[in-house]
Amino acid sequence: MKRIAALALLSVALTTAAPARADLCAIDHAPAATLLLPYFEVDLANPAGRTTLFSVNNAGDKAVLAHVVLWTDLAVPTLAFDVYLTGYDVQTINLRDIFATGTLPRTADKDRDPSDIYSPQGEFSFSDVSFPGCEGLPLQPLPASLADSLQRAHSGRPSSLFQDQCAGVDRNQPQVVRGYVTVDVVKRCTPLRPSDPGYFGPDGVAGSDNVLWGDFFQVDPGGRFAQGDSLVRIEASPDRFGPGSRTFYGRYVQGSGADGREPSTADPSTAAPISSPGEACPGPAVPSRAVPGPPGFRRLSRSCWSSTRKKIPCSRIRRSPGSRRRSWSSLRSRARRPGSGSAGRICPCRSTSAGSCPISPRS
Repeated sequence: MKRIAALALLSVALTTAAPARADLCAIDHAPAATLLLPYFEVDLANPAGRTTLFSVNNAGDKAVLAHVVLWTDLAVPTLAFDVYLTGYDVQTINLRDIFATGTLPRTADKDRDPSDIYSPQGEFSFSDVSFPGCEGLPLQPLPASLADSLQRAHSGRPSSLFQDQCAGVDRNQPQVVRGYVTVDVVKRCTPLRPSDPGYFGPDGVAGSDNVLWGDFFQVDPGGRFAQGDSLVRIEASPDRFGPGSRTFYGRYVQGSGADGREPSTADPSTAAPISSPGEACPGPAVPSRAVPGPPGFRRLSRSCWSSTRKKIPCSRIRRSPGSRRRSWSSLRSRARRPGSGSAGRICPCRSTSAGSCPISPRS
């Protein structure tokens, strides 16, 4: 009898306990308001070649809107589109589909999908909702000319998206596209990117609900290679960041903290979880863990020193697909991230040399 009573008390305690809360600036796997795919690569010349897939998942029972943005390896945004997620929904995206055929994920909110054809509501989902500005859902395939311009922008060639200038590094691989992806919770469908005015702030389109999580996979069927990991999760807490705070999109909001996103990395030896509103994330911006990233970096220590002895995030390190030992390879370029350095800018083609762009190819 005493054992039954003890079990009953334990059951009540567990069911009435406060839910677990993620700590900002801490290394955790809690849902977030922003997701980062640090690096993608797609070989368009070989249908069985390298590609990158990722998923965007809704951790809540209420529908949300996720805003996906593709960036080149010079931190230039090229394409933005919205994905509607019902409660506990999952949307998987193969980047080969976008670059090769212009195929975008087809989802739709309640007003655009009353019959639940594109975004069926699950058994445990809360009721469907409608978002402002989403008349364009479900998304139609990109025109062939736009898909071609997107390919050129992400392979370092002249692109009509940027007046025939280059938005990426020319690596003499015209059929290989590279870059990274961000995914933000938003309040309405929008063509804006995080670098545009009106994206953040009280009246901005970006939301702050920490409900997103996801995974990515880099796959090379022809080379019989695959690897995967979790997307980097960037939690939001607008009340905790102000002017001068280090935030994930800090350079796009001029250091105002208006994006309300924690910085992407924190030193676990010096940083502590934030405990009071307005407290900035302490500690230098050094890596939390190693995940595949764009080429150009070499892992030398736990602090991830580059060959120039500057600290860089581990998320910029990429495994060599051909290595059986999965050794870390040092390639020839440097890519920018939303969380550090100067903003990406367009360059005249063949002028991506030291001093002309925010990237310095190394021999």
